[in-house]
Amino acid sequence: MPQKKFTATDIHGIISDICNDRTSGSREIVRHTIDQLKIVVKTAPVTELRKIVQYLLDEIIKCHPNMEIIRSLRDELKMVLSIGFTRESLYSLVENFDRMMRDDVLSISRRLYELVEKPSVFITLTMSETVHQVLKFLADRDKITKVIVAESRPRREGVILARLLSESNIRVELIVDAAIDFFISEADIAIIGADRIYRYEGVLNKIGSRMLGISSLEKGIPFYVVAETRKYTGSKFKRSEIKEQPETEVLDAGNISNLKPRNVYFELVENRLITAIITEDGILYPNKNGGRE
Repeated sequence: MPQKKFTATDIHGIISDICNDRTSGSREIVRHTIDQLKIVVKTAPVTELRKIVQYLLDEIIKCHPNMEIIRSLRDELKMVLSIGFTRESLYSLVENFDRMMRDDVLSISRRLYELVEKPSVFITLTMSETVHQVLKFLADRDKITKVIVAESRPRREGVILARLLSESNIRVELIVDAAIDFFISEADIAIIGADRIYRYEGVLNKIGSRMLGISSLEKGIPFYVVAETRKYTGSKFKRSEIKEQPETEVLDAGNISNLKPRNVYFELVENRLITAIITEDGILYPNKNGGRE
């Protein structure tokens, strides 16, 4: 394999590229990270691999601290790095993680398929690659009549999901976030992904997800979370860990006095709002004493 000397500029360029991605979901972020890791593992000198890989993942977690699946990738790699490795074994582990993520989404899709009894209208928000792949799977099997997608302010990544679904010949309607409760009356099923799953509290996802959960509860329709088990965390939710994002994404207030824009990306969606969390390993019903199928 060709080798090159990785400079600080190379590493910081990778980190900057991934850290500046504020629209992709956790699965897309980890896929991008895996693509870069493959290049690093193939080309960096073996003597520097441990240091480069650990630094790279630690820095990405600092800028995406709520994305549990990246921590899972880091922990698996650190285990191998700590006990000795070859370039080939490290590359194989990265590839296997990538392959397992694809397999996991297929398993999740099949589990949800069994729950959807008839062609249905789905409602969702933000850009989740897991949700995207699950909805495509269902549409290919005639389980979807329409998908309502909320744009997901402030960066409007829901527009990306809407376009991707429409390109797959799925009928899509795009709405503003504030209209979720109005349009929930047209939906049969609500669905979201998750960046982190707290076993006894709920899931962490894009701001607006809780409003969708409340509206679904009031309407009496299922509210499903689709996520890999790698997103489970043993920690407890702390509101203080939700960091505020750039104010200018909401409004460039300039010199307007007495006006402060506030901007957060994530919120907790409590278990009481969730009908089921669908994973590759099974279906968890949070409101049934942790019942699982």
